[in-house]
Amino acid sequence: SGGEKRKFRAGSVIFIPPNEKHQFKNTGGKTVKFLCLIPNL
Repeated sequence: SGGEKRKFRAGSVIFIPPNEKHQFKNTGGKTVKFLCLIPNL
């Protein structure tokens, strides 16, 4: 939160708490693929 920037790479796991605003930005030259898991609570 608060405009933090974090780098991640292939194989990274990222947890985003519920209701947290977020975005992903690809700054590299390769295509980014990611898997998003959303629990059904």
